[in-house]
Parts: sequence; C-alpha cells; structure tokens
Amino acid sequence: MTDSAEAADGAPDGGGGEDLARGRRDPLVEEERRLRIVRFLADLTVARLEQDEDLSHLDALALVERMRDVILTLFPGKESAYELLYQPRFERALRSRWPVDFPAEVGTRFRI
Repeated sequence: MTDSAEAADGAPDGGGGEDLARGRRDPLVEEERRLRIVRFLADLTVARLEQDEDLSHLDALALVERMRDVILTLFPGKESAYELLYQPRFERALRSRWPVDFPAEVGTRFRI
C-alpha cells in the first residue's frame, strides 16, 4: 500500500511525475505555491516592522518597498491587489511604530 501523499503511479507530487521532471507544473499548484511564499514573507515583514528595535524608519520603508517588488515579481500586473491586500497591512504596522509623518526622502509612494 502506498502513502496517502503518493499518487497511484507512486509519484509523491500527486501524479504527473514526468511533467514535473520536465519542468512543467500545474498552474494552480504553482499559483498556490507563490501565494504561500507571499503570505510567509508578508508575515515576516510585518513581524520585523513591529519587533526589530534596530530598524530605522527609512530602513522599514525600504523593506516594504522591497516586499512590494517581490510580490509584483511573483504576481506581475497585480498592483491593485497589492494595494488592496498588503499595502494597508504594511502601512498599519509602520503607523503603529512611527506615528509621525514620513520623511521627505520617501516621496509620495505611501499614503498614510
């Protein structure tokens, strides 16, 4: 009897082991993988914004910018989804730690 994670053909990837070996993946599975990465990195970013005592305001803003770039690299053309889902979360974390106006060096990228 095979493990429940294995497919009928014995491949641990749920079948289609040959496609996986050739570099082809199910688009839905790939999207779920990218979503898990984004969720993990967003959680890590918020935790760092809230807990890293050595993080300066400008470094925190740069961290959020890098996170935005990562998200949009993983999901090109989804700027509106970023602005709806993740930007408010990062802004809340920034505002809770630095409740003052943003430094002039930042420009108008953030709308707090």
